[in-house]
This record gives sequence, structure tokens and C-alpha cells, in this order.
Amino acid sequence: PLPQDMSVLARELEKELEVLRAPLPKSIREGLAKADKFLMAGKPQAALDICDDLLNGNKKLSLASRTQFNVLRGRALEGLNRNFEAIDSFTRALSLDQSKSAQAVAYFYMAELYLKMNNLVQAEGAFTIAIKYGLPTGLEVQAREDLRMVDDRLEKDR
Repeated sequence: PLPQDMSVLARELEKELEVLRAPLPKSIREGLAKADKFLMAGKPQAALDICDDLLNGNKKLSLASRTQFNVLRGRALEGLNRNFEAIDSFTRALSLDQSKSAQAVAYFYMAELYLKMNNLVQAEGAFTIAIKYGLPTGLEVQAREDLRMVDDRLEKDR
């Protein structure tokens, strides 16, 4: 079980996520789900195509939708080893939505990419911000584990 303050934070984040997802039109929710499913199935190009089609074809997308698609787009680009384009997509997501919960997720995936690229200082900073801004529980656990590993590796290098 999580400590009391983390449990409260997790419940608050769940409520915030419900509010963020509620106003999305059905076609957008379906597009996000389909792109995410392709990512989970190891098909990053298919996920990227969906993200690009919906981002380019819907000029009236809400900022929350654009943010989520840019995070998914970054993850797809990472899956294609187009790392610098992925960082650009995560950065775009950060600039679109100023809510801490949306930015926390973007920082998390950016940190994961920095870690993969062995850019430990950038990974440490991005994981720290992601945790500070409040990640959903599963991502927070992963971020804390990865941050400990990054800190250990940086300590050995000093």
C-alpha cells in the first residue's frame, strides 16, 4: 500500500484525468486509444501515422488533445529511433498544456528517452520534474525506480 499522502495524490490525479478526458470527442478518444494500442503492440509507425493524421486533420483539437497526441507521437518516434524528433514532440506537448498532470506525463516519457540515450543528467532532471508534478501511480513508481538508478550511475561517475 502507498503512504497516505501518495494515496490522496493518486486519487486527486485520477479525478483530474477524468476531467481532462471527459470533453474529448469520441473520435479523438478512439484515435488516442488506437495509437496507444499500436504502441503497445510494437507498431510505432502505425501509431505515428494516426497521431499525425489526427493532429494535421483537426485544426480545432483542444490543447489537452494536442498534448496527448504529441506525447504519443513522441513515444512512436522513439520507437522508430528518431530520438531528437521525439524530444521535439515531447517539448511541444509541454508547451501546449500547462497543467501539472499533463506535463508530468510528458516529462516522464522524455526522461525515459534521455535514459535510453544515456543522457543521465537530462534524465535525472526530467524524472525529478515528472515526480514533482505528480504522475499517475504506475508511472510514478517507475519514475522513482529509474531516478534511483540514474542517481546511482551518476554517483559512480563522479
